[in-house]
Amino acid sequence: MARVIHRRPRAFRASSHLPAPPDTVELDWRINLNRQHPYLALSGYSERFVNKLELGVGTDRLEGRLVIPVHNVLGNLTGYIGRWTGDPVPRNCVKYQYAGSAEAEVLNLFGAIVFRSDLPLTIVTDPMDYLHLRRNAVESVVSLIGEGINDVQLRRLTYHFPGHPFTVVCDETEQGRKLRMELALRLGCYSPVKAPEFLSDGRTVQSLTREEIMEEL
Repeated sequence: MARVIHRRPRAFRASSHLPAPPDTVELDWRINLNRQHPYLALSGYSERFVNKLELGVGTDRLEGRLVIPVHNVLGNLTGYIGRWTGDPVPRNCVKYQYAGSAEAEVLNLFGAIVFRSDLPLTIVTDPMDYLHLRRNAVESVVSLIGEGINDVQLRRLTYHFPGHPFTVVCDETEQGRKLRMELALRLGCYSPVKAPEFLSDGRTVQSLTREEIMEEL
């Protein structure tokens, strides 16, 4: 049986009592993307999936990186996430680079608002984990951008999903366990949070099979 951390809201505050998150403006420029790059097919992303999520490999800014567009809650493009295409990441490179106001947003928050399910909103801490869950038919999922959860991201989640249950999914590593506890504590001030520890030591979210995802989420 999976061990699960449960956090009940200690002092729920309705969205009207929270300051509205800051607005981010739509970009007036775009990154050129190669949607036919071999990396996409090798990663198991179908053409339909690539087009649906508007993925691609950068050819100018974020050149050579898998690029994921980031939208605000109005659906306007406000930034990009660029993930190094390959593992391990060379020492002279960083895994993620960002353009625009990406780190001020929560990836797929707009999509989750439109989808609006009674089921818990799944939160992951790595955009690649988000892509893995989306590819396995999980629609109600968002990803943090950057290291951990920043104050603006916390406000966005709690403002647009007041009192809504969250499920936090992290890798079963030392860093993943720290992130899981941080999110359970911070989000648990506003909403019920479930943070399952269903992965054996060292396993990652991206190693989950569709059956495991459907069973746990």
